[in-house]
Amino acid sequence: MAPADVLRVLTPIWTAKWMTAGTLRQRISAVMRYAVAQELRADDPAGDAILHLLPKTWNAPNHHRAIHYSLAGEAA
Repeated sequence: MAPADVLRVLTPIWTAKWMTAGTLRQRISAVMRYAVAQELRADDPAGDAILHLLPKTWNAPNHHRAIHYSLAGEAA
């Protein structure tokens, strides 16, 4: 498994379901780190190195309208 294989799996869901994709990347990385520890692999293709190859997943904040300060006591 190469980093390109991990990217091929993560790219389609990275922007649409970024929480799921992030969890999947972490789990793949955990398995690969285990393989490195057991000397079955030399590297972790799902490690932090591939994060800069994936699109940014920034969500704009969802702001709420403010109430007038004179109504603040009544809102509670």
